[in-house]
Amino acid sequence: FQQISAILWFGCLCSAVFYHPVMVLWLEKVWEYIVAIQIPGFAWIGSMPLFFGVFVFSYWQNWELYRSKKALVMVILSFFLVRTQSYINPFAKITYLDVGQGDCTLIQLPFHTGNILIDTGGMLKEDLAKTVLVPYLNGKGISELDMVVITHDDFDHNGALESLKEVMPIDCIVTERQNNYTVGNFRMLEVSEDQTGDTDNDTSLTCWYQINNLTFLQCGDLGKQKEDDIIKQYNITCDVLKLSHHGSDSSSSSYYLSHLHPQIAIVSSGYQNTYHHPSTSVTDNLRRLGIPYLNTAEEGAIHIIVGRWIRFFYTERGMFGIIKPGDKR
Repeated sequence: FQQISAILWFGCLCSAVFYHPVMVLWLEKVWEYIVAIQIPGFAWIGSMPLFFGVFVFSYWQNWELYRSKKALVMVILSFFLVRTQSYINPFAKITYLDVGQGDCTLIQLPFHTGNILIDTGGMLKEDLAKTVLVPYLNGKGISELDMVVITHDDFDHNGALESLKEVMPIDCIVTERQNNYTVGNFRMLEVSEDQTGDTDNDTSLTCWYQINNLTFLQCGDLGKQKEDDIIKQYNITCDVLKLSHHGSDSSSSSYYLSHLHPQIAIVSSGYQNTYHHPSTSVTDNLRRLGIPYLNTAEEGAIHIIVGRWIRFFYTERGMFGIIKPGDKR
């Protein structure tokens, strides 16, 4: 029985290490809540709910084990593996955070080779850095960011940056257009060469990147004309499209959507926002083209896990799905 218990314990630990959503999603939620209320002595542990899950599971399997010296060994091993799990995690994780009527995307590269934030969101009546970003990052064991990219100078995209800089080290902050944005071997391409526009939205930085053959695109608040120009200038496709301007009808033309034809589209908008984002014309076009979409206002944070052969998404509201890379032109 002890051997069976050990096998089950190790299986549970492996699931935790590789962020199996069914096994540990509720534990992560509990932990993020604990970090959010800032109980002293907990924040430094990082991915502690994974340890708790393993510990409780193994205790339930064979409580006699914890009356022996083996208990101490297993506890120490759990701490070690949980604290180092990001370094042996082969999966990338892209999270579209729920920051209300704003944008914030976290890219966690495999094997802890980089953590990148695209936009920070921003609220006038709430410090998102202290109430959302830092607790979430600490809950994932992230104590510093390799890069923060600010797509453009709108408060709902950069409002939390100054507060975030005060409490978390950031190696590089990008606010101006470059040919590419690089962290280690990971590179995001800038696919809009034009730095001019009638509005600040049209000067948004654009980020196209690929992880294990799955491609992503997000263009800040870029308008229809600038988006269409990208399609005309670059023969790009994407599997995951972050809709520009929160799904506004000022972006995401039928031409743009039909050319890219992503496997899934992401909308980052606030619950019952006064702008009525996403626009019904945009969502109607998505349905007509057979492009499924997820909205942070309805689903909370949206997580995409990318491995060599495994690609799936899950949301804070419990939705789950497989993402199959589309045909690359």
